[in-house]
Amino acid sequence: MRLCLDEPYSPQIASDLRDAGFDVVSVKERPELVGMSDAELLATMTAERRALVTENVGDFAPLVGQRAADGDAFFGIIYSANRTMPRSKATIGRYVAALTRLMERFPDEDGLIDRVEWLRPLANTCSEEYFPRAVNAAAWRHGGSKPWPDRRSGKPLVDSKP
Repeated sequence: MRLCLDEPYSPQIASDLRDAGFDVVSVKERPELVGMSDAELLATMTAERRALVTENVGDFAPLVGQRAADGDAFFGIIYSANRTMPRSKATIGRYVAALTRLMERFPDEDGLIDRVEWLRPLANTCSEEYFPRAVNAAAWRHGGSKPWPDRRSGKPLVDSKP
């Protein structure tokens, strides 16, 4: 899956996800997208085969509904809510973790085609940041069946119970 983060999101989220091997851009990183209407942005992301991450349900829900009514595909909308996923410098790691989880759940380019998803925070984030080894160690310590594998190597992030 390929993503675009709407204007309100920190470009650091996109940068961190790219560092993890995902194809993610931010509207703020692409001057031609800044200030674009919601309809134009959705059409552009559809042409680029990207799902759009936005908090703007009020504007995008009718656009998505109209595309569905017209039989036009879109490559997914991922909504977040400020109540459950507040945007701040301190929560960038929460976004990276939640989007990583979602992108791993839908790895195919068309994994979210014509779908709407809600972004939810991970239950086990540490100090508002994404520390995979710490999260895995905590899950392992508290009765998890086995530690989560490293995304790139497939090997466990912790070798044994602490």
